[in-house]
Amino acid sequence: MKKKFLLIAMLIMATGVFAQSLPSWITNTKLNGKFRLREEFIDQTDKVDRDRTRIQFKLGITTKINAKIDLGIGIATGSGDPRSQNVTLGDSDSSKELNLYYAFIQYKATDNLKIWGGKFKGIKKAIFIPSNFLWDYDIAPEGVGLIFNKKLTENLRLFFNASYIVVDEYKDSGADPFVYIVQPGLIYKKGDFQAKLGIAYMSAVHETGNLFEYSSHSNTYENGVLKYGYSVLNPNIELKWKIDGRYISFFKLFGEYASNSDADNEDSAYTLGLAFGKKIKSYGDFSFSANYRYLEKDVWLDIFPDSDAFSGKTDAKGLELEFKYGLMKNVYLSIDYYDMKRIIDNSQSQKRFQFDINLKF
Repeated sequence: MKKKFLLIAMLIMATGVFAQSLPSWITNTKLNGKFRLREEFIDQTDKVDRDRTRIQFKLGITTKINAKIDLGIGIATGSGDPRSQNVTLGDSDSSKELNLYYAFIQYKATDNLKIWGGKFKGIKKAIFIPSNFLWDYDIAPEGVGLIFNKKLTENLRLFFNASYIVVDEYKDSGADPFVYIVQPGLIYKKGDFQAKLGIAYMSAVHETGNLFEYSSHSNTYENGVLKYGYSVLNPNIELKWKIDGRYISFFKLFGEYASNSDADNEDSAYTLGLAFGKKIKSYGDFSFSANYRYLEKDVWLDIFPDSDAFSGKTDAKGLELEFKYGLMKNVYLSIDYYDMKRIIDNSQSQKRFQFDINLKF
């Protein structure tokens, strides 16, 4: 018995020595992932109704190369569509695709300023967006950007985000399309209340005369290519209260507005929503959110909005309801419902019901 305990002690000591001898970038590496099983029903007037089973898998690592530089690499299922890492089960049990989801470096220039480059981890990391009605949350933007955050007073912080996002690259043309974003904003926090306000200006350059891959084909086209430019002003706000309750720990209100000055009719969009509940960590935790969105035809490029809301199209309006419930640690159920219609032609509608089992690690 003594020999057994001695052997265990020696193994523990050896493990500690081995860990100390590893390079710091290895010991500073974090692994995270998600798996989702989805059953989806789509009732639509312009196409055949669908009932499909889908899966999504994401796996990522982040590591500190040194005190200043972080590296992030992630893979995910999907076909390459930037707004979806889902794959539909079927096709005679065929193998499914796995792609590079993101790959970026982030440089900590100062305590207040970070600069990133590559294919970033997510659009929500690059700019402040309280909702997904203009930007699908699955988009991993490609390009460069900066994130600035500085405390001004005890209750007030200033933030500033800027991004240069590559849309496409043409070997036979110097007019490569891209989007640039500048977004100043303020965060006010006092006690259990926080207000976050941002005003983004988003401009698409060299997009007129193009037809982009993964377009929803809902913008205005002339001779098969985009007719208008996109210079969009996008103010947004999020109000959040922390609540010391048994079942609810937060309540949130949010809203966004957008207007494109380049469209003939200066098309606009807005969304209003609320959310409450708890962050899902274990059994019994729940959250609920609801929002109404309205996107006119040429308010924003149709390659970016939420792909589940009227299949990612502009010229759409409607309601989204989402409920999440913790089944056990790191496992939760989510139910998402969309009821959307076209703005120009109300006879075209789409109802989408998603039933998900989610595992996170």
